[in-house]
Amino acid sequence: MSKLYILASDLGSGSCKTVILNHSGQVVASAGAEYPTAYPYPGWVEQNPDDWYTAFAQTTRRVMAEAGITADQIALVGLVAVTHNTVLLDHQDRPLRPCILTFDQRSSEQCHQITARWGNQVQRQARNSVTPLWTWPQLLWVKDNEPEVWSRVKRILF
Repeated sequence: MSKLYILASDLGSGSCKTVILNHSGQVVASAGAEYPTAYPYPGWVEQNPDDWYTAFAQTTRRVMAEAGITADQIALVGLVAVTHNTVLLDHQDRPLRPCILTFDQRSSEQCHQITARWGNQVQRQARNSVTPLWTWPQLLWVKDNEPEVWSRVKRILF
């Protein structure tokens, strides 16, 4: 069976959108699934990475069924996602905690610490100031505030 289709999925800040495109680039099927965002404290914004996986799996099954195709007909898979979302995994590759999203401001103090110590070097090399949306201060926040989680981190997904 020839591979004539593209599966593309966008894991956005509030939902997953998945489409099947034919060889001409026309949309053959589409599906979306929302996932919740938690705001546990002022300035904090989190999502459960398992919700992303569930939404991706659900929308993929739906578009495949709607298009009437099987996996062996997919020539290409394209994925995009919101940036600067870090997932901390344990030794069994399971998420250890909700993901701190780019909109989260809890790592402001860690930004000040980084800037005080390495600010000029960061500014020269990154051509940008350290902000809470960066992965570096988010990781420092977890290390400083959730040492029991930090001690169990085996892999970090960016």
